[in-house]
Amino acid sequence: MATITKLQGKRGISYKVRIRKPNNPTVTKTFSSKNLAEKWARKTELELEENTYFDKAAAASHTVADLVNRYLREDLKKLAESDWAARKRQLSWWRVLFCTQN
Repeated sequence: MATITKLQGKRGISYKVRIRKPNNPTVTKTFSSKNLAEKWARKTELELEENTYFDKAAAASHTVADLVNRYLREDLKKLAESDWAARKRQLSWWRVLFCTQN
């Protein structure tokens, strides 16, 4: 269930939404108006209920390099050794093409 808290800060009034549901992480976000806070709370609760919610801010912090490195660490070992070298070359190409760091 969502709770909306009215906050008085240096920049004026804001509204903090906190959604806590069993078996889900607590989700919070702050808004400049109560109307926006209520709309977001309804939408996010529905997404959590339907299991379609994901934290967009957290997702945006991941890079292609993160994905490649995780794959190399965790999944590459599952391939046959003959496929391993070709896949590693392919992933290195993707990393060079899309990533600023290796």
